[in-house]
Amino acid sequence: MDLSQIVSGIKKTFVKRKKLDFEEEKLHFEFEPLTALEEIKVLEKAQEFDGALYIDAVKRFSLACAIKSINGEEMGEEVSYEENGEKKLKSKFLYLSEQMGGWPTTLLDILFAAYTNMVQEMESKILKEAKFEIFKLADEPEKNEPSSRFRRITETDVPEDEVGQLNKQVEKELEQANISMSDSIEKEKEKGKK
Repeated sequence: MDLSQIVSGIKKTFVKRKKLDFEEEKLHFEFEPLTALEEIKVLEKAQEFDGALYIDAVKRFSLACAIKSINGEEMGEEVSYEENGEKKLKSKFLYLSEQMGGWPTTLLDILFAAYTNMVQEMESKILKEAKFEIFKLADEPEKNEPSSRFRRITETDVPEDEVGQLNKQVEKELEQANISMSDSIEKEKEKGKK
């Protein structure tokens, strides 16, 4: 097997299309996760916006890249459409992102939720199947042995009793913060009554 076959197989292994159907409206979407280049494109284009508009732009631009078909109609890199009786050609990214500007926000939110769910599903699969070693600096390295500064750890290196102690400490700090907040609220109420 040559390198090109291996590389092309990577996408087939991890990238699975996700479908979102609106049965009553007879509307069907298929998504794929963004490539690294598409993510860069989305973020660069979204930087043109500020605040809430930035968030909307990230959603629309991500969906414009991720949607691969609508109602079974495969979308290539360019879309042919008709405007004022004239046939035009535009990149799928620009065409869809412009069209989505007129779609209901709720629809975009549902589409984006389906897209992010697909990405999380893929990430979970990749993380589950990935096998690698994690290295951490040792607490006290041995002198004259630079390689001893590292030791292999696993996710279970933290003792159970230590985790329990940390959880109790966090609970205690949260309780103190809640008491402190309650005291502040009571003092503010008293000031308001005077």
